[in-house]
Amino acid sequence: MTLGFLAGVSLAGVAAAAPAPATAKVSYLAGGSVYVAAGRKDGLAVGDTVLVERDGRAIAWLRVASLSSHRASCDTLRTVERVLVGDPVAFTSRAAAPARGAAPPGVPAPATRAARPARLHGRLGARFLTVDTDGPGTIRQPALDLRFDGTDVGGLPLDVGLDLRGRRVTFQRPGGGTETDDRTWVYRLSAAAHDSPGRWRLTVGRQISPALSPVNLFDGALAERRGARWSAGLFTGTQPEPLRMGLSGDVVEGGGFVEWHQPAASQERWSVSGGAVSSHQSG
Repeated sequence: MTLGFLAGVSLAGVAAAAPAPATAKVSYLAGGSVYVAAGRKDGLAVGDTVLVERDGRAIAWLRVASLSSHRASCDTLRTVERVLVGDPVAFTSRAAAPARGAAPPGVPAPATRAARPARLHGRLGARFLTVDTDGPGTIRQPALDLRFDGTDVGGLPLDVGLDLRGRRVTFQRPGGGTETDDRTWVYRLSAAAHDSPGRWRLTVGRQISPALSPVNLFDGALAERRGARWSAGLFTGTQPEPLRMGLSGDVVEGGGFVEWHQPAASQERWSVSGGAVSSHQSG
């Protein structure tokens, strides 16, 4: 018998604008992660749910796990068919909609106090898995997930992010007795300083590469410069230890990228990017 339980709590600030429909495309696939060609400046936020569509019907549900200006890495919640690169993605944009209560064109707006944008949001999830057998092999597995994102923390141009997932497995061995395995994986622990327009951004800590998908997860620093139709970045860091996601200096890497993309206000969704990566293992 297998029994699963999932509970989640979400916390979010009040958005200053009503959501508006928007579309993007799947740009890359890596294991259970799906990369979408839309990001923070396109109106997405960490924790948002997006739909992958094909022939006018939804085939997958994704949750945004991390963001850059025009890229999103998403976790897979549910799939009906296999997701492919190029599949259209539908989501509600927090940036493209007019402010709630805005007056029609040509009509003066009443004097109202502006709502503060969302500053802090996160999710706390708890799960419990139990597998009961007639003989040895019984498993008990409680698990806890914690995700947290802060934007302009304390009124400063500073963003922070945390994605931590832990679990404990208690297994009944065939010869008698029990065995316990505790593991905690840190998928993201980063802080980013930026200017107010979002042209410059420096992110340090554990993060996902926004443009160089083969790099994926790394511990280090990423410097980005974004213009109206182009962007560029340089990074350096190390790859985490693969089994327990701990810090490791075995693999050291660095690289950079350049990208040409449509203006932020455009309804089209396209970009052309290129980059280079240098990776060294044990020197």
